Amino acid sequence: MPVQRSLGTYWCIKSDTFEFRIELKTKPTIQSEILSIISSVYDPLGAASPVILVGKQILQALCRQNINWDDPFPDDTLPLWET
Repeated sequence: MPVQRSLGTYWCIKSDTFEFRIELKTKPTIQSEILSIISSVYDPLGAASPVILVGKQILQALCRQNINWDDPFPDDTLPLWET
């Protein structure tokens, strides 16, 4: 059965479930790339909030460290982002 796509959310007709697909082309190395990835997920129902919230917390921690948008972020942040 096909998967229907609507407003960034995928609906699997066979299992009657919603899916979200986030495809990362490259690993983010600067804050603006993380912001771009987080902002690219359209979630009007808030179903992906547990995943998106972690990304927002990482971004908030980087902002509190006063790291410039175009500077590489610390090495300890990358494992958090990958999980």
